[in-house]
Amino acid sequence: IENIDIGGPTMLRSAAKNYKFVTVVTDPSDYDRVLKEMKENDGEVTLATRFELATKVFCLTHAYDGAICEYLKKQNV
Repeated sequence: IENIDIGGPTMLRSAAKNYKFVTVVTDPSDYDRVLKEMKENDGEVTLATRFELATKVFCLTHAYDGAICEYLKKQNV
């Protein structure tokens, strides 16, 4: 339990919650797409892309929490 990351997922979720104002990128495969949009839109990323990337964050943190859950269910205390 001591190794469970709390701060990282919290920062990601906070950024994703504020997708209307920030772009949160967790997957290196999205770098080129985000950079392309920024070049084409005076440094801006479209709202649709920001929403899609925010959704990826919640899927990622969901998977992380699920992995923790499955691990903890197998522990005997």
